[in-house]
Amino acid sequence: MSYFELDSRFIHLWKVPITEAPLFLEKVMSEREVNRYRSFRKQEDRTRALFSYGLLRLLLAELLGTNPSDVPVTRACPSCGEEHGKPRVVRPDEQPIELSVSHSGKWVVLGISLLHPFGVDIERIDRDSDLDGMARMSLSEGEQAAWATLSPDQRIRGFYRYWTRKEAIVKATGDGLTVSLKQVQVSPADQAPKLLSWQDRPEMVGKITCYPLALDEHTEGCVAVIGQVDGVRLYDGREVLVRWQDKLTEKGLRGV
Repeated sequence: MSYFELDSRFIHLWKVPITEAPLFLEKVMSEREVNRYRSFRKQEDRTRALFSYGLLRLLLAELLGTNPSDVPVTRACPSCGEEHGKPRVVRPDEQPIELSVSHSGKWVVLGISLLHPFGVDIERIDRDSDLDGMARMSLSEGEQAAWATLSPDQRIRGFYRYWTRKEAIVKATGDGLTVSLKQVQVSPADQAPKLLSWQDRPEMVGKITCYPLALDEHTEGCVAVIGQVDGVRLYDGREVLVRWQDKLTEKGLRGV
């Protein structure tokens, strides 16, 4: 029996601050996931990956009523087959489970939907970044013109609103890094998030709904959903970690 049930009318997100990751998370991960996270050189990148892989397995195990290590999750890229693609649960002849993960700064966010493909993106606001250069690479001419009219402080946060909206959208469709963000045009930074046009995917306009995601004053975020939902629900992922740490301590990995 599953630990919890999810309302299919909503996108469900869990946030967790990046601290020292519990050691038991590595035990529930697949060999590929372990090799992947160990390949990162920086400790903070390894910690983010450990939270991303491990916590997602804990959530799915509770949803499916199985052991975390037995959850059939894959990140195989549809283009090359490598394990860097959008995560998904492989369940032949059963209702698909849509997943999305993002991490930046001190946060990791993991999302689950029972019906609708979606993407979540968060970005820590970095005031020292070359925003002008990044804007030229990712914003359309019209977006750059609108962005340039903002005050210096508004431009910093505004850029990250543009960025997270675009990233969430291409994550939702599964296009990811194969798409130039300049061709995905979204609403101005001072307006509610919305997809306005997409050069190569015009059929997506009107099909994607966007929601702002607030974690703290230093982070911008967005959730993009293909279809209509009643909203986004945000939970504290630390509660999941505590539950499983207690379970594994008491019963062992295969006894839960």
